[in-house]
Amino acid sequence: MECKHNIRYWRMRNWLALGPSASGTIIDEATGTGFRYTFPSEAGDWLESVNERLDSLTLIKETLLMGFRCIEGPDEDSFLRRFNKRIEEVIPKTLSGWRSRGLLSGEKCALTKEGLLFLNRFLLEAFGELELFNS
Repeated sequence: MECKHNIRYWRMRNWLALGPSASGTIIDEATGTGFRYTFPSEAGDWLESVNERLDSLTLIKETLLMGFRCIEGPDEDSFLRRFNKRIEEVIPKTLSGWRSRGLLSGEKCALTKEGLLFLNRFLLEAFGELELFNS
């Protein structure tokens, strides 16, 4: 079943957060990078934050990680707008291999129900291919 309160970050859209232990992410669509902030869990330390710049490679990985959790797969239009590349351009070998084994949908860039059982393996392959693509 779809968990409505998680959809925003599974789709790698901006989300704001406030309060102890909260974490938010702001994505710059023009550069394909992002900024993450996290508040400490201790109320006394809450006014100080831990911030993290997300480079394009990190944001691509997180977009794939979150998007492939969903039965409909990552938002391909958003991916193209954000990174000026199609998903098929950044992990073609991974997609081809999984599609040939019947674990990736034939009509869209999404794992089948059976493929979702092996999501971690898929992501390991995809991330390995991304590292080669970006080196």
